[in-house]
Order: sequence, then C-alpha cells, then structure tokens
Amino acid sequence: MTIREEISYALTPKYNTDRHPSRPSNGCKYMLLSMQSGTLFSKDIFQKIGLFNEKLFMDVTDWEFFLRMRKNNFKLIRCNKAVLNHHPAKTESKNLFILKLKYGVASPTRYYYQARNLLWTGREYKSALMYTYLLIKYLKIVLLFDNKKEYLKYFKKGFRDAKDLG
Repeated sequence: MTIREEISYALTPKYNTDRHPSRPSNGCKYMLLSMQSGTLFSKDIFQKIGLFNEKLFMDVTDWEFFLRMRKNNFKLIRCNKAVLNHHPAKTESKNLFILKLKYGVASPTRYYYQARNLLWTGREYKSALMYTYLLIKYLKIVLLFDNKKEYLKYFKKGFRDAKDLG
C-alpha cells in the first residue's frame, strides 16, 4: 500500500499510554477505529461526509466519524513509526483474582456520555464493536469501581438519552 494511491485517507499514530505501552515499528496498518488526537484528515473527507457529529459532544465522536468514513469507502491508516504519548484518563489498577488490571477511570459525567454515545453509534452503524465497548464499560463499573451507584445512575441516564440524539 502506498499513501499516494488516494488523497482521501486519514493518517493516525500509535498511542503510547501507561495502560497500553506502544513503540514505533515499521509499516502502516489499515484501522477501523482510532482516537482523534494526532490524526491528520484529508480536507476531501470533510467535504464529502461532513464534520464531526456535534450532538455527540465528547466521547465516541471520533469513532462515529471513523465508522462514517468507512461507510463512505475512506480509509484510516495507522503510521506505525508515529507514536503519540497520550493520557486519555486516570489510570488505576486492581488485583482481580490472579490478574492485575490497569484501567481508565473518568468522571460519572464522562460515563454518561460514553454510554449514550456508544449506544447511539452502535444502533446507527449496527456495530457489534460499539455494543462490546458498552458492555466493557458497564463491567468496569460493576467489577472495579468504588462508587458504583453513582456511576450506574449516570450510565443508565446515558442509555435513556441515546434515543434523543436521532
């Protein structure tokens, strides 16, 4: 694959986080999803499919856009030599049986937006992957979080409000 094949690509880096360390490597890889941070988009993509969905406000905005790109036959390419140090959430760790898990923790408000936007995007694109991430978020709350009641309240509200994004 050469990047000159088309100009309608988005180029994204690898992300180095404390939960998922990453190092530069050779080559490129087609990706379904990435984070918006550090991603370079061709102006052509925005002209053909529009801008980011402002109704999503935060969380999953980038994933929805990448799914829309794919639906419109645009490619997302990860440049493996480009590595961005990134800190998307506070990292905590917990021993769960024989595993030591590192996981991200954000505010209950962020979990509201994550639940709402993952559910809406999953429905909109019939994406099993979005539903999988939604389940993972729920399980994190139930299995790992201390203030489960508050997080579950926000998560449930996000579920209810997903239908209003239309």
